[in-house]
Amino acid sequence: MSVTSLSAVPPVAASVVPSAEPAVLPDRALDALSDVRARITELRLSAFAGHRRAAFPLGAVTLFAGPSGTGKSTALAAFE
Repeated sequence: MSVTSLSAVPPVAASVVPSAEPAVLPDRALDALSDVRARITELRLSAFAGHRRAAFPLGAVTLFAGPSGTGKSTALAAFE
């Protein structure tokens, strides 16, 4: 096995040599914590405005859709 000194390589050539190691390694601890974060999975309203004993399941993205006056904005106001 031979070892070449970087001083033998011209500076321009040394700057274009790709690194075998990534500059920043991913933080696996943060990745693990993202699975443990608390998540809101359901919005329950027992008596808020026009909602009585209503339950709305919540996912990563939840869409409230319906005709005017059915309580979409009211449900979101309860969440706030």
